[in-house]
Amino acid sequence: MHHRIPLKTILSVALLALWSTTARAEGDYNAGASKSIYCAYCHGYDGNPLDEKVPRLAGRKADSLVARIRYMVTSGRLQEHMRQAIVTGSLGEKEIADLAAFYARQPVHK
Repeated sequence: MHHRIPLKTILSVALLALWSTTARAEGDYNAGASKSIYCAYCHGYDGNPLDEKVPRLAGRKADSLVARIRYMVTSGRLQEHMRQAIVTGSLGEKEIADLAAFYARQPVHK
């Protein structure tokens, strides 16, 4: 029995592999703070969401956050406001690194 792998999945994996082999740029904390508005509706401004079903971004390692955001971008699991940010070119590699730098330095609230 042959299983067909959706093209979307193949492209997502290929993009993640490509991104993971590229040099990691240091993100800018202040730039990430200003870009966090795209994430604040669901994750809270500081990455500590009010809804426990929403993943916490605060205090996570920057590399982990970069990988997670890239996955969200390539998997198509984005909310409309996130799609708009990407379509307008305001959430590229630099912005992803900036967001990761910002959230990695946020304290975790229990």
